[in-house]
Amino acid sequence: GRVAWRFTWFASSTRAMASVIYAFVGKGRTVWADHVTGSPLASSSVPVGGMTAAPPLENLRKTAMAMMAKLRGESGQFNFNLDARRVSYALVSESVCFGCITANDFTANAAMVFLGKLKEQFHRQYSTEQIMGPEENAGPFKKFSQHIKIEMEKAYDGGNNKITQVKSQIEDTKTVMVMNIDKVLQRGEKLEDVMIKSDSMRDHAMQFRNKGRKLRRAMWCQNMKLTLVIIAGLLLLGFIIFLAACKGFSCTK
Repeated sequence: GRVAWRFTWFASSTRAMASVIYAFVGKGRTVWADHVTGSPLASSSVPVGGMTAAPPLENLRKTAMAMMAKLRGESGQFNFNLDARRVSYALVSESVCFGCITANDFTANAAMVFLGKLKEQFHRQYSTEQIMGPEENAGPFKKFSQHIKIEMEKAYDGGNNKITQVKSQIEDTKTVMVMNIDKVLQRGEKLEDVMIKSDSMRDHAMQFRNKGRKLRRAMWCQNMKLTLVIIAGLLLLGFIIFLAACKGFSCTK
C-alpha cells in the first residue's frame, strides 16, 4: 500500500513578531525624540517610583531616562534585560544616546544595526553645534521622531520578509521530498526487498567463492597429472634410446 507522509508547519498566528517596541534619541537625562509602536509589549513598561498607571509612552520615556542616567554619556554599546519578554539596547556616541526596547527574540545584532542607522541619519540631519548644545533643549530634535518611526517600520518589514522567505524555502523543500518519496513508492522499492536482495547476493557470492576454490583445486590436480605424465614419458623415451644405443644391456658389461 501507499505510505502517507504528513508534514506539519508549527506556527502560531497570534504570536507577536520580533520587532522594535520603542526607540529614542537623547542626551543626559532628556529624551529628544522617540516613537512607540502599538505592540502589547509596549504597555508592559517597567514601573518607576512604584507608579504603573501612566500611559505606555510616558513609562517608556521614564525607562529611557533611567537608561541614560545609568550610562552617563559613556560611549559604547550596551544592553539591559527589562523583564522576561523585553530587552533594551543603547548605542552612545559623543554623549548622545540612541536606544531601543525590543522583544526578547529580537537579536542584539539586529538591534545594533537599527541603532546604527538612527545614528547615521541623526548626524546627517543635525550639526555638531546643535548636538553639543544644552541637553534640555529638545525642541530642534522633535522632528526626528518621524525618522525613528520610519526606521522602526523598516525593521519590522525586514523581519517579516525574512520569515516569508524561510517559509517559502521550507515549502519548496517539502514539495521536493514528497516528489522523491512518491518516485520511490512508484518503483515498488521497499526496504525489505532491498535486504532480501542483499542477502541473496551475499549467498551467491559465497557459492561463487566455493566453486572457485574447487575449480582451482581441480586445475592444480590436472596440472600435476600432466606434469607426471610428461616426466614418465621422458624417462621412458630416454630408456628406449639407451637400449637402442647399447643394443640391449651390453653397455653395462
